[in-house]
Parts: sequence; C-alpha cells; structure tokens
Amino acid sequence: MKKKMVQNTLLLLLGVISVLVAILLLEGKWAGLLSGFGAMVASLSGVRIYSEQLFKRNPELKRRHDITENDERNVQLNNAAKAKVYEFKMWPFLTFFMVLLLAETQLWIMLVYVGFYILDFFIYLWSLNRLMNEM
Repeated sequence: MKKKMVQNTLLLLLGVISVLVAILLLEGKWAGLLSGFGAMVASLSGVRIYSEQLFKRNPELKRRHDITENDERNVQLNNAAKAKVYEFKMWPFLTFFMVLLLAETQLWIMLVYVGFYILDFFIYLWSLNRLMNEM
C-alpha cells in the first residue's frame, strides 16, 4: 500500500514538473506534447492518491467498491462497452494517424485528436449505461 502511494506521489510530481518545464522552457509542438503528457500523469496519479485516502478513511466504501468492481455482471457489461468503443475507433484513428504522419501537425490537428479521444470515452460511457439499463 505504501509502495503505491510513493509511486503515485512521484508520478504526480513528474507530471507537475513536466507541465512547468513545458510552460517555462519550451515552445511549439514539444511544449504542447509535454504539457499534455504532464497534465495527464498528474491528473491520474492525483485521483489515485485521493481515492486511496478516501478508502483509508472509509473502509465500508472500499469494500463496496471492490465488490462492485469485481462483480461478474459489471465486468461483462464493461467488456461489452469496450468492444463497442474499439469497433468505433479502429478505422477513424488509423486514418487519422496516417494524416499525422504525412502532414506537418499543427495545434488544431492535435485538438481534433483530443476531441476524438474524448468522444471515444463518452461513447464507452453511453454504451455501458445503455447495457446496464437493458439488464
């Protein structure tokens, strides 16, 4: 448990440092790439740290979370939703990656990529919600 906390704290620091380096020292594409990477790492590790602290203070919540997470029905619904997302994103993302390889990428192109990724996540949530309501 402590090993995970130390690991997540180090990742949080790495993310914050990456964003600061990108803002203060870099320009252009590399600044955007490094700041996006740093924000992602910092956000994910921050959520993990917060969750662990919340579960530490409330063991009943942790128990319910573990039961819900490992419930066979929820696992099957999660897998079905992931399958739908994979089918959706397979061809558009391959085409888009080819465009990125062949063109000089600009900020708006990267923002389109981020938009596709966010759309991908919302389709997953919509599919999961629909499958849960059907059963």
